[in-house]
Amino acid sequence: MWILRTRQLLRLLLACVLGGRCPGCGAASLHQLCDRCMGELCATPSAPHAALRDEGVAGRLVRLAKHGRWRAGADVFAPIVLKRLGGRDAVALRVDLVSWIPADPARRRVRGGHLPEQVARSVARACGVPARTLLVRQRSRAQRGLDERERAANVRGMFRLVGARPEGDAPITLLIDDVCTTGATLDEASR
Repeated sequence: MWILRTRQLLRLLLACVLGGRCPGCGAASLHQLCDRCMGELCATPSAPHAALRDEGVAGRLVRLAKHGRWRAGADVFAPIVLKRLGGRDAVALRVDLVSWIPADPARRRVRGGHLPEQVARSVARACGVPARTLLVRQRSRAQRGLDERERAANVRGMFRLVGARPEGDAPITLLIDDVCTTGATLDEASR
């Protein structure tokens, strides 16, 4: 262990003397990337987390709330989202911002609201972080009845970022949708 630490220290000193720098962060490094940047680069992107399974009572309640026939949905679902993600505040969740998948404007008018936005705002309030619209829906066609490949093709290019991309470190964002079937919508929105 002592030998390993000595080698690491010698490498770092050589990098400082010889001028080797990590292009990711600028730290002294004898390798293409420093260990921290390599770890960040190789980290597995977080997969979608489902607060509830889309079946039984949960499935019925999500559909009722989604279609505007149960107004208390966000008040019930937000604490479940927080519990499933393992925290009750922004520090525990490690998020800086909460946003949502935007609704098709015509469907939003018919439904009288948008469940993902309502849940996102409740979660953000509980965490003490901002809730913001990050995406605008470019076009929309219902996903119902489409298979995985068709869903991915249907949502390609559907979202546009509101404003400019942040400089430097992007905020860690919790992105909320009402139903995740294949993950195509969330995948496209995260681009």
